[in-house]
Amino acid sequence: MKRWKLHLRTGTLRSNVGSGIYMTIVWVGLAASTAVRTAQAAVTVNSTLLVLARNAAAASDGTGVLQGYGIPYQVVDLSVASSGLPQLNATPDAGNFGGIVAVSSQGYTNGDDWNTALSDKQWQDLYRYQEAFAVRLVRLNAWPSEKEYGVQSVGGAVTADQPIAITNAKEFASANLVEKAQMSTPNLSKYPAKITNTTLATEIAQFGSGTSTTTAAVINKFPSGREQQVWFTTFTLDRTSTTLLSHAWIHWLTRGLYLGFRRVYLNTQVDDVFVMTELYQTGKSYRFGVNDLKDHVTWMAEVNSKLPAGSSYMIELGHNGNGNIEEAVEHDYDNEPALCDPQEGIEYEDQIDGPPEYIKPIGTGKDLWNKKFRSYTWSTRCSNLDPLYVYLSATANRGNYLHVSHTFTHEDETNATLADVRKEIAWNQEWFKRIGFSDPSFSNNFSPNGLIPPGITGLHNGDAIRAWLENNITYAVGDNSRPVLMDVASRKSPFHPIITNVKENGYDGAYIIGRYGSSIYYNCDLPKCVNDEWKAIAGGTGDFNAQLEYERSVNTKYLLGLRWDPYMFHQANMRVSDTSAVTLLGKNKKWSLLMAWTEAVVYEVTRLTTFPIITLKHDSVARAIIARKTRDECSPSLSYTLATDRKSITGVSVSAANKSCAAEIPVTLPGDVVDAGGSRKEKVGGDPLTVWVKLAGGEKAFVLGSGLKVAEN
Repeated sequence: MKRWKLHLRTGTLRSNVGSGIYMTIVWVGLAASTAVRTAQAAVTVNSTLLVLARNAAAASDGTGVLQGYGIPYQVVDLSVASSGLPQLNATPDAGNFGGIVAVSSQGYTNGDDWNTALSDKQWQDLYRYQEAFAVRLVRLNAWPSEKEYGVQSVGGAVTADQPIAITNAKEFASANLVEKAQMSTPNLSKYPAKITNTTLATEIAQFGSGTSTTTAAVINKFPSGREQQVWFTTFTLDRTSTTLLSHAWIHWLTRGLYLGFRRVYLNTQVDDVFVMTELYQTGKSYRFGVNDLKDHVTWMAEVNSKLPAGSSYMIELGHNGNGNIEEAVEHDYDNEPALCDPQEGIEYEDQIDGPPEYIKPIGTGKDLWNKKFRSYTWSTRCSNLDPLYVYLSATANRGNYLHVSHTFTHEDETNATLADVRKEIAWNQEWFKRIGFSDPSFSNNFSPNGLIPPGITGLHNGDAIRAWLENNITYAVGDNSRPVLMDVASRKSPFHPIITNVKENGYDGAYIIGRYGSSIYYNCDLPKCVNDEWKAIAGGTGDFNAQLEYERSVNTKYLLGLRWDPYMFHQANMRVSDTSAVTLLGKNKKWSLLMAWTEAVVYEVTRLTTFPIITLKHDSVARAIIARKTRDECSPSLSYTLATDRKSITGVSVSAANKSCAAEIPVTLPGDVVDAGGSRKEKVGGDPLTVWVKLAGGEKAFVLGSGLKVAEN
């Protein structure tokens, strides 16, 4: 995404194009040039959005979801002294912006103070530009105004919770939002309004419920043809309401035609599969069994039947093969002759947890693996002594889950040696061959290049990363709760992966993708256990239903904000088959902790939207995140052509600063194109059509199957 700062003394614009590379463009005065209509002339408009922000923080609230889509935008930070508008159009027939967003329109001393940032003349320049190029304007966090918006304030500013809901989505139907689905707004500034000019203003959202409602947002259509969407509430990305409502203004502003695409990817990764977990406070060990897996298969089918069209949800299991060997050995002691050779798994002295951000000097550390373990020698007959192995090795069963490596023994890799990590990776890969996961016919479910590092360690250990790469492990997950790990200088966007480097990680070349944790802790199997631990270590309040409400409020916004990072769970969280029915989320049944969390979060997304929810396996979601970074760094752009009467869009052209971009460029359209010209077309469920464009060194143009109306007759 493009973010610009005005450098008034130098007369330049400086743009961060997303890869740490800045472009400087000569600036020819700050006054906006305005368009003069040229009758019957073909018109082109760059689809880049112009974001006018009160300050940098406000800009982030207005652009966070745009980043999720991959929609290009240009920010003008109006807190910079003497800042103003960029050039709006190069010629009367070439517009530079396809939409305008005014973020944090109000400072709220009970009156509009935007005149301190933009003059009346500059607002008129914007309005004339809108009229000339049929470009729409969105105003976020605006104070009700009869003159400007056709509404009056009702009772002034409110911060107490008032539910907000879309009431009329007709003009942004491609957003796929559910009308009348309410969201809470505690501690958000709101400015309830009532419509006084029904000719000018049409309500699209309301505060309140029942008979006690006020207007939260309107669409204005002026006699000149100018249109604006106005929201009488604060937008802040740490709230679900902001993230959801951003889809409403994005799809209205762009008319559903934009460079970028929308997809919700949900991956619930379950660590520690096959190993024992010592449970919180009890000291007892727990390992899930075959019946737990079977129950989750049934449950996944139920969930998928309730998700929107195009959805496909599946749990991903992170395996530690040594846990299988240790369990098999337990069943082998009475066999004569023994089936396991050696008749033991890998054991070593207890590790002491070190600082997670410790940077291990290359070549240091102490080998924990006994040197007698030189090669993997356990037979399939040995592994088959473990019923869990038997179940997952069966062709009919293993395809019910996705699978990825969690290393062989789960050795902490903060201070691990090169020799130990090589074995941790290679021996688990050998175990995968024996169980059948790495068979080419099973490639849709297995991630051979992925790794969940034990405890998310080793990411500052150059020896560990070297061992991963030597064994074709390219994609590891990180931990979004650790800023020292994730918020590094080399990472330009939270939507991008980290590429390890010697300075920050000790070794070059592996990818780290983000991963979210939760209050569903690794060492709990039942609601009481996890609720007790939540209260003890995180200061949680309320019962497990309250905890699920907390998880829903925290995590729904990530999915709606199009963050694709997986979520972390552990094998103890899948205990269900031997539990008693309990009432959670209004339903009395047997629940695992994973089931409860997933239903709390996923069904909130489907209550609010009809977005397809899709699980990608570990390697595939990593590649998707890497491709997102590649696209952003190519600085793609889209322009559209208006008909000669300027009343409809007839075609689009796709280009990029780097026309040899290695990644396909997605373009979302409200209808089809006459000829895709070899580009890949994708339609998922009820989501709009996406055309995936490979530039291959040049610009690509498409004619729309039918004109997209932008102006009234």
